[in-house]
Amino acid sequence: MKITVIIPVYNGEAYLENCINSLLNQTYNNIEILIVNDGSTDATAQIAHKLQKEHSNIVLVNKKNAGLPQARKTGVEHATGDYIGFVDVDDWAEPNMFELLLNACEKNHGQIACCGFYWQYVKKKIPSNKNTEECLCITGSEALVYMNTRQKIFPFAWNKLYKKELFTDIHFSFGNFIGEDYDITSQVFSKAAKVIWLSKPLYHYIQLPNSMSRGGYTKDYITAYNNYEKNCNWLSKLYPEHKTYFENYFLTEITSFAVAMGKNNQYNYEMLRNIKNYALTHKKQYIYAKYVAFKYKISVMALCFNYKILINGYKFISWCNRLL
Repeated sequence: MKITVIIPVYNGEAYLENCINSLLNQTYNNIEILIVNDGSTDATAQIAHKLQKEHSNIVLVNKKNAGLPQARKTGVEHATGDYIGFVDVDDWAEPNMFELLLNACEKNHGQIACCGFYWQYVKKKIPSNKNTEECLCITGSEALVYMNTRQKIFPFAWNKLYKKELFTDIHFSFGNFIGEDYDITSQVFSKAAKVIWLSKPLYHYIQLPNSMSRGGYTKDYITAYNNYEKNCNWLSKLYPEHKTYFENYFLTEITSFAVAMGKNNQYNYEMLRNIKNYALTHKKQYIYAKYVAFKYKISVMALCFNYKILINGYKFISWCNRLL
């Protein structure tokens, strides 16, 4: 079986070679490394071209900048593998990641295999779950429940291996926004008959201080809000028995949007009203959900009372963390 690993890149000159080396050193050999240069303005294209000349299994596709989802779409369209994986350019994979994921799919007749990962900081790394040999075989709808309750499976496109045919008729959005991975994973999980989860952390997710998820509010949050709302609605119709899981996930995410507004004092008051109204409507089921972390419940309760309490609370916590 052939695996295509897609690396979407925009101005990734500082990370590209390290990322590629982690794939060249994989214990599984039949891997196509597909670099999608999304209109980079730095030396990404030159570095990628040099690597392509040096290694016969590296393919370079150059395109105009259109954002991460469209870069992934281009990669899927050019992929020649039976399976598809994604790696972000500033991350890297353990040497046996794709061999273990492929074996999990083949042995268990799965269409998607997921693994644990490390939150990789400068001086430490934190595993996403306990590093055991656990292997879980579940349906696509069960995988969606795990993902929306933030248990074992996370809504990231990377740290997974997919049968290529799952991407037929998948919609890839335009631009960059919070939740772009959730947009894709929700669709492919809904099409999968069987999903395999391995507890072993095999992927390193770099935590950058200037990432979008840590920054303040921008107009891209409007796209993010609309996409989360869209996904919540269609998933709830497709799996009405799991509706509360999707609604609670949506509420957790949009509550964080209010926090982002406070980081740079850029307030979208219409969005704030919509977030508060949604929180007031769904507060009871959210507070009583056992899987929702206490800090998120406190955040929603503060939001329901006054968004300023929520924002100032997070500012105070951030200030305390800087002192420690």
